[in-house]
Amino acid sequence: MKKICLLLLFNFLCQQLFAQLSLGKVFGNNMVLQREQPIHFFGKSIPNDSIIITFSQKMVSVITKPDSTWDVYFEPKKASKIEQSLEIRNKKEKIIVSNILIGDVWLCAGQSNMEFPLKSDFDFKETIKTTSNPNLRLFDYNKALPTTNKPFQPNKVNFLNPQFFFDGEWTISDSMSVIDFSAIGYYFGKNIATKTDIPIGLINLAVGGSPVETWLNEEVTKGVDELNKIYQGNWLQNQHLEAWCIMRAKQNLDSLILQKISIPKDKNGYNHPYKPAFLNKAVNESFSKIAIKGIIWYQGESNSLSKWRTEQYSRLFPLFIENVRQIWGQNLPFYFCQLSSISTKNGYKSENWGYFRDNQRIFANTISNVGMVVTSDVGHITDVHPIKKKIVGERLANLALNKTYNLKIACEGPKPLKMIKKKGKVKLFFDSKLQISEGLTPKGFQIESTNGV
Repeated sequence: MKKICLLLLFNFLCQQLFAQLSLGKVFGNNMVLQREQPIHFFGKSIPNDSIIITFSQKMVSVITKPDSTWDVYFEPKKASKIEQSLEIRNKKEKIIVSNILIGDVWLCAGQSNMEFPLKSDFDFKETIKTTSNPNLRLFDYNKALPTTNKPFQPNKVNFLNPQFFFDGEWTISDSMSVIDFSAIGYYFGKNIATKTDIPIGLINLAVGGSPVETWLNEEVTKGVDELNKIYQGNWLQNQHLEAWCIMRAKQNLDSLILQKISIPKDKNGYNHPYKPAFLNKAVNESFSKIAIKGIIWYQGESNSLSKWRTEQYSRLFPLFIENVRQIWGQNLPFYFCQLSSISTKNGYKSENWGYFRDNQRIFANTISNVGMVVTSDVGHITDVHPIKKKIVGERLANLALNKTYNLKIACEGPKPLKMIKKKGKVKLFFDSKLQISEGLTPKGFQIESTNGV
């Protein structure tokens, strides 16, 4: 009898522990829901609980599954600037999400040049004057674990669980909310919202220093031995990974290890934003269940510090885009930035950037539904984080406006078609007229050949 009473008490306490009605953390006041695709709402409550969801003047009832999850789909909606609300309730609790718009949701991801905040942008002082826009909404995750060379704080270790890493909230674009948001993301979203008159939601998930393998599911590399080795064994001792990434991770984690603080881990070792597949899992946990319009991407510096890493990236990047499209189940538009220009004179290992950029050019010409913007003209000779982000964001916007929104906007420069060498001279052929700013003719450029021509 005593055992039965204890069991009943245990079951009661478990029900109380998991009784709280919840909604996926990607949802929140001021958010944008993707237009013209089924709208997916999901969350948790106690098993077998009756949940009523009310949205857009329609009410749907669902029963929580045995694993405590619930979800429901509403029919696609057209873009709308009319503020809407969402209500989730059971017999005891109610959640209301207000000021929701219907429009296009773009994911902004990559490493530090996408993370680079608007407040540090070259044009910030002028830009900040006109940032108020009720039709531009921003989701920026709480960077509780900044990937600098400082130790992670012990009270933030919980964020090393993939389901908690991307914690954040939606805000309306104004002079306060944009300050720490991605500069490239902001300029991209502002231009899309202005040119299309459609509400735009931006989700910024960029993580400074993150290599592409952390964004990639290891399942995609199975069968490719040289790539699958990336995901085998203790990643902090894996010679198939970038030494700089491992060094930075140890700078973040060693203090926690010495203090014997419990760090989330699995068969491949301690969790960290640079750990292979970690950010992929974090994205899956938090954002893969909602519909999005497309992705903008600026990343590669952490995969270009050596020739072998650059060659490795040429195999990983196409798999990464394939993986992203598998996650969302559609051929999403994917627009990325070519690495900028930088000198090796300051000690930065950029001697392989030319090769890396050429690989990126090949990606843009061989992978479907992608586009690439050039950034070398707005790079910096000694700074891996050039501050002129406005033109980069606008170029990405022009790509999307042309290729995704079908507007007649110039979005790419002339592309070389062929080269003929004759009598000591080289003749280049382009697919369109070659010119530079203000209609001037180019004064010079560099040709690099890999076949000895």
